[in-house]
Amino acid sequence: MSVASWGPKKFTASSKKIYTFDGFTNSAGLNLESQENEGGKAFTAIRGINTEKLGFSLMLNRAYVNIESEIKSWKSLMAAKKPYPLFIGKKRFGTLTWLLASVDVNEVRIGPHGVMISAVIELGFEEINKLKPPTKNTVADSTGSGSAAATRTTVNSSGATSAGESKTTTITETAAKKGAADAIKAVIKKNTYLESQAGSYKTAQNKLRELAAWTVTIKSGTWANVKATLTSTLTKMIAQYLLVAPVMIPDLQDLRDKIKAGYAPSGSTNSLGPNISDLLTLARQQLGKRYILGAKGPNTFDCSGFVYWCLKSIGVNLSYMTAATWARAKDYTKVTTMNALQAGDIVCFEGSAPGKGHVGIYLGNGTMIDASSSEGKVRISSQLRSSSYWVSHFICGRRWFPLWN
Repeated sequence: MSVASWGPKKFTASSKKIYTFDGFTNSAGLNLESQENEGGKAFTAIRGINTEKLGFSLMLNRAYVNIESEIKSWKSLMAAKKPYPLFIGKKRFGTLTWLLASVDVNEVRIGPHGVMISAVIELGFEEINKLKPPTKNTVADSTGSGSAAATRTTVNSSGATSAGESKTTTITETAAKKGAADAIKAVIKKNTYLESQAGSYKTAQNKLRELAAWTVTIKSGTWANVKATLTSTLTKMIAQYLLVAPVMIPDLQDLRDKIKAGYAPSGSTNSLGPNISDLLTLARQQLGKRYILGAKGPNTFDCSGFVYWCLKSIGVNLSYMTAATWARAKDYTKVTTMNALQAGDIVCFEGSAPGKGHVGIYLGNGTMIDASSSEGKVRISSQLRSSSYWVSHFICGRRWFPLWN
């Protein structure tokens, strides 16, 4: 009798214990941080919501199943990084999908000839919010216009205007309000699929729609006052929906920070140049596109062509560079260790042959997105810091974004 299922796997409660679902655990929590309050009592700050985690174990017996094959299949599923919904009985557990995060083998009994007689596989899963890929390869520019290759008009030291040559941009009060409204609408669009899952998500989305409409229709008040109101309102929404609509919280926090820091009116020196979030969003949208040596996009790439196309598409004004050139590029800050890499850094590696090299975009947490010749496509490479191959071939990282801060 099947009692649970996850993706291609089904679990039973058979008395023969062929593939038994056992030891189920489920946990959730807040990301908390204890802080000191000068002149008063210490307090706990809520840093953000954590996704839920769950685990269960499978008791395997050689009389009914090939234990080695089962262990291998679970490790392959973990390496595939594909989330699935979990069903217990016929009822779906939770509203989101679950990603297999760990596979541990315990209580192994080895019989004659070195074969496994029995074992217990401990499986760990994490809840994941997997968004649908955009229908177009676009990324919002700093004013929210949505064009992947939007031209940013800037003012250089001589007073003449050019595209992408300076970090200082001026913007009118009306354009600042429109930029903020477009940023709010982008968050609404990104989270539309959540509205059918819970009433709290729909209520939060409707509040954002009201806020976007108010931002572009208000006639009185300076941009500074509008920005203060938006920041205050979003801060209250984050606190209000932290527990009842947790999936939206990171987007609301990013939106608040973006509005607080950006869209400055004419006369200020706020940087509206390319940003890391745009780069990583655009890079992920290219996942699965074919690798072709020498290709520079938009539909096929090699490793250096992929980095070049992504940076140019968000408005970074640079010339094409090979992987070897990136490794020697003294105009960009050199990052000498993997532990010092930051999201958005360009990562440089030695190739398997002399004079060859490889380059990708660092995503954070030991992962990189790159156009791979071995896999023939744009993919995400994980465990850079624990892989003997990546560690031994690492040259350096190159940090382009301080030039735009």
